[in-house]
Amino acid sequence: MPIVSMIHPVLLRERTDKEVDVQSVGLDQAFQHVPFAGRDEKATMKSLATSKIVKRCVYSKVTKGKTAVRKYVAFATNKHDEDPNFPPYVVIFTDFSAGRKDPLKTDIKVGSSEASLEGHIGEWIAKNVKKGWEEITG
Repeated sequence: MPIVSMIHPVLLRERTDKEVDVQSVGLDQAFQHVPFAGRDEKATMKSLATSKIVKRCVYSKVTKGKTAVRKYVAFATNKHDEDPNFPPYVVIFTDFSAGRKDPLKTDIKVGSSEASLEGHIGEWIAKNVKKGWEEITG
């Protein structure tokens, strides 16, 4: 369900003037500032179509005895007709290198068509798959 959420809350001070009750600490605080027509609706599980992998590729490179892996998985969600919160296509990029401070890096891109996915994939390959990277098949 679409709802307000805090991304980076910052605690400045304790509010001793507020009581610990529903009016002061519940979602009603957010609803005072952000209208939410469905606030009384009950969240329910929906059965949606299954996503289908459209394209997948894995590359590896061995440097100083350590194997680095870069891969992408592109898929059609098959859900956008039933629920507008889902994009038609998604591609997820993963970059693993054990020697880095942050060994695992990920990125996600969405598209309205397979052609847009190909554009995202082409840009990623041009930027990330250079000399020494080998495609893993099978």
